[in-house]
Amino acid sequence: MFPWFEILAGGLILLLPGAAFIAWIKNDSSDLLCRILDVVGVSIALTSLVAMLFWVVRGFPGAWGALVWFALTLILWVMAVLSKGGGLSLPAFRHGVLQLLVGLVFFAGLLVFRLEQAKSLVLPAWVDSVHHTFFVRVILEQGGVPQTLSPYLNAPFHYYYPFHLFTALFSWMTGLHPADAVLIFGQVISALLALAIYRLGRALEMPSLAAGMAALLCGFVTQMPAYYLTWGRYTLLMGLLAQALAMSAVLEYRRVPSRMQGWKVALLSAGLALTHYLSLWVFGLWILVLALGDLLKIPHWGQVEPEKKPSLFRSLSRWGWLGWLALGGVFSLPYLIPAFLFNLNHVQITAPTFTLNQQDWKYVWQYLGPRYNLWVMGMAAVGGLFALRLRSLRPLAIWGFLIFFLGLPIAPRFGPFRGDLYLIQVFFPAVLVLGALISDAIQAWGQKTGRWVQPILWVAVMGLFLVWGIRQTRSVLNESTIFVTPADRKALEWIAENTPPQARFYINATLWSWEIYRGVDGGYWLMPYTGRFSLVPPVPYVWTDSSAQDQFTRWAKTAENLKGCTPEFWDLVRDAQLTHVYVREGVGSLQPHDLKDCPRLKRIYQQDGVDLYEIIPLR
Repeated sequence: MFPWFEILAGGLILLLPGAAFIAWIKNDSSDLLCRILDVVGVSIALTSLVAMLFWVVRGFPGAWGALVWFALTLILWVMAVLSKGGGLSLPAFRHGVLQLLVGLVFFAGLLVFRLEQAKSLVLPAWVDSVHHTFFVRVILEQGGVPQTLSPYLNAPFHYYYPFHLFTALFSWMTGLHPADAVLIFGQVISALLALAIYRLGRALEMPSLAAGMAALLCGFVTQMPAYYLTWGRYTLLMGLLAQALAMSAVLEYRRVPSRMQGWKVALLSAGLALTHYLSLWVFGLWILVLALGDLLKIPHWGQVEPEKKPSLFRSLSRWGWLGWLALGGVFSLPYLIPAFLFNLNHVQITAPTFTLNQQDWKYVWQYLGPRYNLWVMGMAAVGGLFALRLRSLRPLAIWGFLIFFLGLPIAPRFGPFRGDLYLIQVFFPAVLVLGALISDAIQAWGQKTGRWVQPILWVAVMGLFLVWGIRQTRSVLNESTIFVTPADRKALEWIAENTPPQARFYINATLWSWEIYRGVDGGYWLMPYTGRFSLVPPVPYVWTDSSAQDQFTRWAKTAENLKGCTPEFWDLVRDAQLTHVYVREGVGSLQPHDLKDCPRLKRIYQQDGVDLYEIIPLR
């Protein structure tokens, strides 16, 4: 059954706060869909900034605070509609309805497809999903953005939080478990990202069909961002969404400066700064490209109108967008400064290594692939070269090639961002330049053969890409990143209902990356799903102090190699004060058959390969 109620709830939290702001901006633009997407971006920014203020004063508004917030924004929106007609003239509204309806149909279709891609998951996939769900749980329990992760971990919280905040609101409004809320709301954000690509295309002065083609490529054709599902990279999805909308606001302010558009630039850039640090960095590269063009006085660079007469206003407006961006940065500083200081040891610049080592280059093809996607990226590269000739798309093309370059082994490294993190974002500029290339090709062909041919070509090309993309990406999940089965979820639900909250579980472990360990089965979900302690907690255990982190690492290394009821096992039980054991047949070093005749272990659950034991204490 399609989760209509859940989607409507998600729409409420993503639309109402932004509508209260955007409705006061007079805009006769015919593209109503772009206006709705701006509403989404401002909603993310405003709600995140309000949550940040409570974080600064160590306040937790909880459910009542959320109700007051949405009631207040509803009142402001009604006032704007009554006084200004929602900031949109009737002719513009009538003209924009068709595009809005097409956009809504596209969004609904893409969301159904995204949920279809995720339907085999009983819980969100891979490691990131575990700590994302964990953060949502903590926000729900504390009633706001947390200062620490207590009582689960004695660790501070300095992570980008808007995805978790909105998912917590979504979970609260729908009654969904945080894990289910992460999975469903993540697909909502993924579908919205494709529409945000359309929004950016329109800000780049692309025809509506070209921008729509870019959205179709992003939603149904390219491997990324659909593949983010298998990694659980939901925060990056939201970061890219905020990034596209902030880029659009900057471009439109540069074209037609105004105070209200400046406030939109400030709000959207502040929201982006809080949403994802990597997206903020890549956005900064985009700003650098635009600023260099202005500094070199390149005509029409990034849509800045030529000066008709020298004047102070025109001089200030040419650089005023940087002032509004700086204001947005100031808005986000109360949270960003502590986060930056906390992560200061990861900030570093590494010189490029000019090597031809095959392993160093293998990952480039891995993250740009599979093979069908390499064809798409190849066509996009041609589109990028073509876009260098166009005034409005030239900054985008340069920025896209810069992102690709930073993903190569020969590029310098700006820590903590790895090269692969750039490569999985190449789709973002790629679909836009490819959409522009396809649009120009169809237009040129239509001019030679007759204008009546263009609609037929558009239908044929979009249909072919749609069918081809769906066939290629409908099974986008990587089985190696799915370690939770239906049996695990049944066991987790049983644990939540039948074990005391203070229960402490042994789980099997394995090395994930660097010196960070993870679980291998549903036991790794114990803390975010049930609130019970597990021997290997979610990844934020690395934020604890050095002694606690060393202790978790030592426990995980021991669990990685245990083979039965050995003295090492009982030392671990005593050291970690364990009360229960969670094992699943076929995964991990410690197996159910190893514990069959183990003294002081009482089996309390056995179903579909999952065994749970209670550890009988010594008397």
